[in-house]
Amino acid sequence: MQLLRETQNTLDITLTRVFVREMGAFPVGCMVRLSDLSVGIVCAPGQDPLQPKVRLIYGPDGLTTATEADVDLDGSPLSIMEVVQPDDLRETVSAHL
Repeated sequence: MQLLRETQNTLDITLTRVFVREMGAFPVGCMVRLSDLSVGIVCAPGQDPLQPKVRLIYGPDGLTTATEADVDLDGSPLSIMEVVQPDDLRETVSAHL
């Protein structure tokens, strides 16, 4: 969505929308914090670009999860609050995909 806002006068809007739809607002490998404060990595796109499938790696308490669980945000009460930089948590994204 930020891409659409920042490039509205410099890129073709139709092509930009197609790009965002195909790549998703949160591409696979993007680390995100959810509304319950858990943290996960986008592991697959969803029907809605704002509701991908997320592999949880940290629970709401901030502790690593015993087993990684995939959550489909489509129809879930959870939503993405923010993107998290893997370096901030000293995580290697590829280890979880």
